[in-house]
Amino acid sequence: MDKLHSLGLVVLRVAVFLGGCSCSAWAQNLEMTWSVPPQYQTPGNGSTAMIIKDPDGVARTIYDESYAVLIIQGRYSNGWSPTVAQGERSASILRKALEARGYRVMIWRDLKGQQFQLLLSEVLSNIGYRNQTRLLFYYFGHGTSLGTSDDDAGIRTFLVPVDAGDPSTNPQEFYRSAIPISRLTELASAMTIKHAFFALEACNAGGILSTLGLPPPPNAMGYIFGENVKKHVRQFLTAGNEQQEVPSGVFSALLVGAFDEGSRNADGYVTGSDVISYVTRHSPQYTKDFPLNPSYGFIPPAGGGDMVIGPSLAKLDESIVGDTPPAVVEPGASGAVNGNIPAEPEPAAPSVKQTPSSTMPQPRAKPKNPVQRKPRIVSQSAPPKSLPGKGNVSTPRSGTCFKFNGQTFCE
Repeated sequence: MDKLHSLGLVVLRVAVFLGGCSCSAWAQNLEMTWSVPPQYQTPGNGSTAMIIKDPDGVARTIYDESYAVLIIQGRYSNGWSPTVAQGERSASILRKALEARGYRVMIWRDLKGQQFQLLLSEVLSNIGYRNQTRLLFYYFGHGTSLGTSDDDAGIRTFLVPVDAGDPSTNPQEFYRSAIPISRLTELASAMTIKHAFFALEACNAGGILSTLGLPPPPNAMGYIFGENVKKHVRQFLTAGNEQQEVPSGVFSALLVGAFDEGSRNADGYVTGSDVISYVTRHSPQYTKDFPLNPSYGFIPPAGGGDMVIGPSLAKLDESIVGDTPPAVVEPGASGAVNGNIPAEPEPAAPSVKQTPSSTMPQPRAKPKNPVQRKPRIVSQSAPPKSLPGKGNVSTPRSGTCFKFNGQTFCE
């Protein structure tokens, strides 16, 4: 009996110990395994929880974990135009903005078709089932649509891995590598994660969704402490609608501008619907030379939750240098949030002047079914800087360049 009694005490102590461990602690300790490791990952093992003080000064945990998956496709071949410089600039400004808001950022570059497919599956298994978590998923690279609305299969939209073949001369090789854009909605639907925001900077990416009316109205003050923030949602924002080209790099600059100053209810926190509203309002639609008409949608439809992207730039500055209680618990003067210290800035991509080229391959033979588009790719004349100001856009008289928040984009 004494032995049984002792054994019972041991079991009881173990049970008490396990009961005292939160689910979030287990999630934090769950290691991720990647068949294709990210080329960059935020250093350190600090917490990525989003913890905010409510008006009464009580610390409230909004998310146990925060992750950002950035897929940057640049070193294309087989006739697809390389987009290395534009992609690196976009990755750099997004990484800095997201790490400043407490995300663990992981960057994959130049994925081939099989690697891309495998990564999507592992994003689901590694991150998608962490319930009290937020995820920002960003894709930069080529996209294309094949077929027409008159075809039996309709228009098919794809994300293009760097090894994809030319669909006009080698369709079998193209289909073997290309990623149907519907894979992203399948991924989003399979997740049990609390909130996810998908941002796609690719031609024709609007084929993933149908725009659902106007952007959602601003959330009421105190939204992040209410019940609605607990509702699940998958939000999608694409750089252009279906069958539309987009200027490379403009969309990511707009995203960072939204992160910095997109809050619509003056509480200092930017949500996914705030980002959608900011990007759609500030997209430079003033000239036919630079079409950018974002599309957006939700799973489930609007009326669910709204992902909290993070504090606005003003709120970040306040939490670092101000005397008021920090919005995110214990940010450091170096820009660290919740114990994460951003890595040293990556070297800026060289400023290059791109010759106009197509976002489709440029083969000798014309494609059989692809939607016809004018050859056009837009590059930045200098690496992006921070995005102060109010998103003002000015157009040079030439009509071939425009300025956005101090950055110049030229054809």
